[in-house]
Amino acid sequence: MATGHILPNENLGLLMAYDPYFQVWGHTGGLSGLKTMVFYQKEEKWGISLLTNGDGYLWDIAYILEQYAREFSALSLSMFTIDDDNNNEIIEPNEEVGLLMGFRNSYQRGLENGKVILRCADESVIVIDSVFTISTLNPDEIAVNENNPFKILASDFSGFHQIILHLDYYEDDVWIGKEQYPIYLGATPILLIDDEEHPQRNISMSMEYYKEALVTLDTAFYFRNMTLSPINRNFINQFQKVIWFTGISNQHSNILPDGEQAILAQYLKQGGQLFLSSQNAGDYCGNTGFFTDYLKVKHIQDTWSGLANVTGEVNDTIGNNLQFYIAGGTGNNSSYSPSIVEAVGEGIPVFKYTNTTNVCGVRYAEGYKSLFIPFGPEAINNADDRKELLNRTLIWFDDIYTGLPENQIYPGFPNKLNIFPNPANGHIFLKISEILLFPDT
Repeated sequence: MATGHILPNENLGLLMAYDPYFQVWGHTGGLSGLKTMVFYQKEEKWGISLLTNGDGYLWDIAYILEQYAREFSALSLSMFTIDDDNNNEIIEPNEEVGLLMGFRNSYQRGLENGKVILRCADESVIVIDSVFTISTLNPDEIAVNENNPFKILASDFSGFHQIILHLDYYEDDVWIGKEQYPIYLGATPILLIDDEEHPQRNISMSMEYYKEALVTLDTAFYFRNMTLSPINRNFINQFQKVIWFTGISNQHSNILPDGEQAILAQYLKQGGQLFLSSQNAGDYCGNTGFFTDYLKVKHIQDTWSGLANVTGEVNDTIGNNLQFYIAGGTGNNSSYSPSIVEAVGEGIPVFKYTNTTNVCGVRYAEGYKSLFIPFGPEAINNADDRKELLNRTLIWFDDIYTGLPENQIYPGFPNKLNIFPNPANGHIFLKISEILLFPDT
């Protein structure tokens, strides 16, 4: 027996192995053109076996298994929106807000006399309206509580913190499942965006690597899952810094469509700061105006097939003395298609594939700041370098743009000030834009 992740394209060479993440016993094996997979959940007493007549795309196979497993689940959260009076989707002290949620019937049969009950044990909020009833719901259909949203009242809290909502699901007053969902009280300068719909994101737990690095840096962040809660221009403009993850898959994924590119473009025009990572975004839109005009990046090649090692540019603000593998180690091994790019115009190369001239990171700073890397930080093979990449990026974001070359010495200064107290709001951000500092002559 063994313990570890069971991936559909691996031949385990074992009778059974245990996957602690999915809590299943499983076996995979076979030859090219023929694959067998068996998964068994001992405690819940269900199992799945699958025989394929081709290699296929391994995450497609995993997705098929996920659909089969839906027979053993009930309702699931599929949409979440904060409905507040000022429409900023930020829960502020003493504010009463509605929580619009959509629930999908994950059964393979109709749901009758369903009910969702909301609870929250955190003393920072009081749950006012906590019950949503669903008379009938067909398989795969979604019921939204827009006519009777959950309501919570925030206390006179201070600062920024996360609370957990607990959702219990019932059918005919019989408990059929539960779910948890984190929400945030207050505001923070950093927005972390998960803009990936493909099952590989879930299986490789990509976002956990970003969260882990930020937590290690003791840096607060507001997390948003675009699949459940799409963003708009007003929402993103409330954040000084945006870390955006997308494009882990080159199939079955809606990578940076025109609407999202427009949101990011206007955010940057407003003086925003963006760290965008994606190994496949360039494959789809690497030569669009957003990439060339805003990120100052030109897509050169979909897949880098050489050594999976990255080296930072000498004396670069972010890249200097950084070198790491984007495979193996404690990363999630998701870099199957890192890309090659080049800097356009005033763009500055930050990383290259080691011992080559092939660029794999570009930053830009003139009125706004952006960093694009065509691989995922989650694939970096050690936690220290994952943390250091994010740390240097955030420090660079905090340095005010002066209009001077980087070799000029100028004092670092945050480019927004938090103003406290503000009787109209918890706090506001004031931008200091394009302050030019001239050295003594």
